[in-house]
Amino acid sequence: MISTGDNIFNAMVYPHLYSHQAMLEHDPAKDIHGFTSPEVPDRLAAILKETPTQSLQMIRDQEAATATQLSRVHSANYVEHLINCADRNLLLDFDTAISPGSVKAATIAAGAAIKAVTSACDQPGQPTLAAIRPPGHHAEIARAMGFCLFNNIAVAAQHALDELNINRICIIDWDVHHGNGTQNIFYDRNDVLFISIHQSPLYPGSGYLEEIGNGPSKGFTVNVPMPAGQMDADYIQIFEHIIEPINKNFKPDLILISAGFDAHQDDPLGGMGVTTHGFGVMTQISNRLAKVHCNGKMSLILEGGYSIPALTESMDICLNTLAGNPISEIADQPMPRTLEIINRVKKLHHRWF
Repeated sequence: MISTGDNIFNAMVYPHLYSHQAMLEHDPAKDIHGFTSPEVPDRLAAILKETPTQSLQMIRDQEAATATQLSRVHSANYVEHLINCADRNLLLDFDTAISPGSVKAATIAAGAAIKAVTSACDQPGQPTLAAIRPPGHHAEIARAMGFCLFNNIAVAAQHALDELNINRICIIDWDVHHGNGTQNIFYDRNDVLFISIHQSPLYPGSGYLEEIGNGPSKGFTVNVPMPAGQMDADYIQIFEHIIEPINKNFKPDLILISAGFDAHQDDPLGGMGVTTHGFGVMTQISNRLAKVHCNGKMSLILEGGYSIPALTESMDICLNTLAGNPISEIADQPMPRTLEIINRVKKLHHRWF
């Protein structure tokens, strides 16, 4: 694991990482119809243990997302229903359960995402992270799924649009699973550009190339479905040939990252070959894009990642990179299949290239 000791971080600006102990109280059913959930409290506990104290910012209970903030991207009925389910053990979907502490944890997770994004906007050039659970990018307008209750990154993005003088946001989702919920929420919008790199076929079975948005928002949803087995060089090629030119032309005011680490080569739920170093390079490129296009306004919001050692190492290298410790770029060549997918994306989204 990359050390987070003071010897590395001396003379560096510590990026703020926002979290809260109450999110450890979300303890979904140990056995859901024969499926043991990998979304366990130990994921967050391990991250908090490894985070330098200079970075860690624990939000207050009062900073949990309100029903009003949640209802900006979710239906009011859904928000009310979930809040009314607080203090219950309940199966919401075949793989999504809540325990008595889950709803509080979910509102605090969304609140921590809002806090991280607010800080990034208030202090340009100082990117932030949110170490939160339950994750959010599968949560749709009126549905919990994929371990997700509220769509944390969507709630934070809408807060930025409504309250922080932000007009255009680029959300980059590098979780191994397609962020169907985030796509669903912003599919008819052109103030949020959603880019997802994900393994396909894989849960949740969405995120095809042809899913590009509706009407005036066509081209503001960009899906890059990849076969299993893709490596660091394949992801970096997508950043260089898709994400960079799109951001150059879209000109976002804020970049948000749905930072799932289940594309890691050691993750039990994915089939990709991304290394810890690869996540560091993606963070480095994203931070560079933010500096060029939106005055350094960027925040990473935790999604998946189910190998705890790989998750903590990946979060650690992201934090280290954002602290200003440069890492070497990837020199390997991508697979031919990656180049084919890039060309197909460019043809579908020619407006950006």
